[in-house]
Amino acid sequence: DGSLRDALSLLDQAIVYGAGRVQTDEVASMLGGVTHHSLKALIEALAAGDASLVMHEAMRLVDNAADPSEILGGILGLLHRIALVQQLPDTAGQDDDREWILAQAQVMAPEDVQLFYQIGLMGRKDLPWAPDPGTGLEMVLLRMLAFRPVTGEMDHHSGDGPRAVRQAVSSPGSSASLEALPEKDDRPGETTASGTQDSPERVLESWSALVARMKLPGMARELAHHCVLERLEDDRCVLVLDQAFEHLLSERLQGRLGQALDECLHRSMRLEIKIGSVGHETPADLQQRQREEKLAQAEQAISEDETVKALIETFDAKVLPGTIKPVGDES
Repeated sequence: DGSLRDALSLLDQAIVYGAGRVQTDEVASMLGGVTHHSLKALIEALAAGDASLVMHEAMRLVDNAADPSEILGGILGLLHRIALVQQLPDTAGQDDDREWILAQAQVMAPEDVQLFYQIGLMGRKDLPWAPDPGTGLEMVLLRMLAFRPVTGEMDHHSGDGPRAVRQAVSSPGSSASLEALPEKDDRPGETTASGTQDSPERVLESWSALVARMKLPGMARELAHHCVLERLEDDRCVLVLDQAFEHLLSERLQGRLGQALDECLHRSMRLEIKIGSVGHETPADLQQRQREEKLAQAEQAISEDETVKALIETFDAKVLPGTIKPVGDES
């Protein structure tokens, strides 16, 4: 709204600002508005998981006096069009944004688009409660980065964003492989007539695999997890229960373990359980070690991730001890 004289004055300023050319993006930049070019760059940075570029583009928009709520509104509008094209390709339209929309619909995973839209929608409502609009905008964008889903084969990006961290964290830690046991002849931990005996590592792997195959319920599984295999013969199995867990031993639980052993090995076994000092890792010890290795791997992946480094540097933040958990760890 305004007079023709005001409009001509703005036109003169736009001509000077654009060095003789009047273009929408340049006029919007001069007036402090939100340009489509900047919004597109911001969405591309989000899709790539590039936290540094996301913050750079957001700060550039805010520095140009753009309203954070308007910025989020523009992002939501573009995400809506991308989501539509992903499901209904004929809705791409014929405007200047058509090619870009089609390209992003191919590059971005639908899960990312939906998540970004939902976070942006809720974040726009929360802007009035932020310490200041700029901070509110930054937190909404960081939330989009932090909660991107792991999509496996749908992941079109190879950047070092949060998705790359999650894939690294979810990789299993180094551990002994638990071999599948033969049904009858090759028995784990068996002391043969010649006096040869499997190594403790081999016995541990075999017993852990056997326990996993038995699919024991509740307390019977706990009993097996705190035992080590001392001897396995044709019709006899001898276990040693860690003396710290002797309270687990009862006639009922030993009977359940023996029954599961019979079913797993397809023959009748006499199960003996002795209480004493175990000479090597029990399956429970092995699981604990594997959890610690996975946690160490997760902590290392977080500490080396470029997105996390950018957040720490930008906001003088820190990762609280004890807050990192490997993906898939339900404990």
